[in-house]
Amino acid sequence: MFAFQANFLSYYCFLLIYFVSLVVFILSEIDGHLIE
Repeated sequence: MFAFQANFLSYYCFLLIYFVSLVVFILSEIDGHLIE
C-alpha cells in the first residue's frame, strides 16, 4: 500500500510539473504575440 502511495505521489508530482511547464510555455507564447 505504501509503495502504491509513493508511486501515485511521484506520478502526481510529474503531472503537476508537466502541466505547469505547459502553462508557462503557452503564457510566454501569448506574451510574445502581444508584445510584437
